[in-house]
Amino acid sequence: MGIEFEVSRDFSQSPREIFEVLTDLDRATEWVPGLLEIEQVGEGPFGPQTRWIETRSFLGKEATEEFEVTSFGPPAVLVIRAHGNRGGSAHGEYVFRYRLVPEGTGTRVTLRGEVRGLQGLTKWLSQLFARTYKEARTRDLDALAEYLDGPPT
Repeated sequence: MGIEFEVSRDFSQSPREIFEVLTDLDRATEWVPGLLEIEQVGEGPFGPQTRWIETRSFLGKEATEEFEVTSFGPPAVLVIRAHGNRGGSAHGEYVFRYRLVPEGTGTRVTLRGEVRGLQGLTKWLSQLFARTYKEARTRDLDALAEYLDGPPT
């Protein structure tokens, strides 16, 4: 059994404005908490099968993972997957599904996460850290909102 979690946040911006920032790898270090480095694998515009390697500080340690876009439906749907066997976790699969829905004059962003395929001690420990994964993704959405709102006037 894997870990599943869901976090949502309301934004004042349109889905298109939010989607643009979510898919701009060059700007990611400006807003993603703990992101130390990000590098696209290959060339071309962000879209289906886009891959990148990112290094984050997580729980006091550096973690490097490779991500890939598995579903791309601007400006409403973005699904990315981290292949644990290609990164620091050495196994498992991490799937993050973003859904952007217009709500009032803004947008409701819902992020569903799933961690699966973990084994042994890592599987057992991951159950203990389920809340930590959810809190980290909540911080990501909060940081995105802060970035989009810009500096206070």
